Amino acid sequence: MRTPVIRLVDLGLDDGFARSMGFTQSLLASINVSGIRSEVEYLRTSDPMLVAHALTVPARLIHIMCHGGYCDHGEPGFGGTNATGEHAVWLSLHDLADYLQRDGRGIQATAVFADACDSAQHRFTDALRGAVTTRITYIGASRQVDWHECSTFDSILYGSMLRAKGKGTEAHEWMFDAAIRSVNAYEEAVDGTCPFRVVEVVPNRQAFRAFGR
Repeated sequence: MRTPVIRLVDLGLDDGFARSMGFTQSLLASINVSGIRSEVEYLRTSDPMLVAHALTVPARLIHIMCHGGYCDHGEPGFGGTNATGEHAVWLSLHDLADYLQRDGRGIQATAVFADACDSAQHRFTDALRGAVTTRITYIGASRQVDWHECSTFDSILYGSMLRAKGKGTEAHEWMFDAAIRSVNAYEEAVDGTCPFRVVEVVPNRQAFRAFGR
């Protein structure tokens, strides 16, 4: 398979997410040193439009680091806080889908990893169906997660994703299998339930019409 492009997007912005970004950068650097190559791109921003654009540039995996939650109207989305912990940015997934459909460009990733609390709940995955151009592997958290849980899962996921050859397998199937292996490995390592879930997200009717796939 071709050298994978991994795009790290930090929308969370506070110190905790800065540590997560630094940890993941070091992790990927160490894997690359071992002879397994990947192209890694980094984006740290409070501009939701930049995040939307980053999602439309092809990649093997887009790893979003942020807060997950719901706005006052109950819409799911991703958010970030400033240095004092105050709400600084919000990206509604329904708004994201509407914007991408109008623009005619959807999410161009084999897999999306939302490193955010509650990001695997049904309202999140259902909203994402309006933003994808094709079937993708989606990894999110089924509940609130802390830094230790995220960093532990990150280590396992990247090791599984980059070390598996995946020859003769479609990219989305290969990524799905790698993510499932990561969940199983996490549960063996901690002797408990993994807070991250793996699902396949497919375009809804609106996305199918907008993106012409």
